Amino acid sequence: MKPIEFMNKGSRSGSTIREGRVPGGLIYTLVLLLTVSLGCGYRLGYRTPPQVSTLAVPIFHNATFPLRRDVEYDLTEIVRKEFHTRTRLRIIDSDKADMTLKGTIVDFREVLIADEDRDRKVESSLIAIVDVTLEDHVNGVRREYRVTTTEPFSTASGESFRSTRAGALTNLAERIIAQVEYWDDYEVEEEI
Repeated sequence: MKPIEFMNKGSRSGSTIREGRVPGGLIYTLVLLLTVSLGCGYRLGYRTPPQVSTLAVPIFHNATFPLRRDVEYDLTEIVRKEFHTRTRLRIIDSDKADMTLKGTIVDFREVLIADEDRDRKVESSLIAIVDVTLEDHVNGVRREYRVTTTEPFSTASGESFRSTRAGALTNLAERIIAQVEYWDDYEVEEEI
């Protein structure tokens, strides 16, 4: 096996590393960082109320005008996947869930930013607004909030409303789930 030689700028001598071997210092550093981060209470994913273990996410209501068909089904599916992937909550389709997340898609439209001489659009943005209600049935708490996203796209670069739509839905889902992280930090808006 031929060694690989690395030279520092301005140096005549280099250090040699054999192919297929990882330097021991790198492994030690990674193990140390992992141990320290786990020991400090850091976790991957989002923090949810401790007494809550199940979540229901009914199909979002589509209140867009003009009507954007099927956006409610796509957003609901992505939100469910995000909760399943990023939290410890079990998603169930039942009225017996510990927590329920309901959403209304208020706006989901394209806004023209720039056009050419012949009124051909060059740049646009997709604007999406969702009203969310999060009900914690275990603790008797209800929270309402609004989530928005604006996704610019350029038809001159080959982007389209359809391709931008997928990114906007994913961003909305991430923002919706991020609000659960602040569960302990809000004032009770309404007792259920």
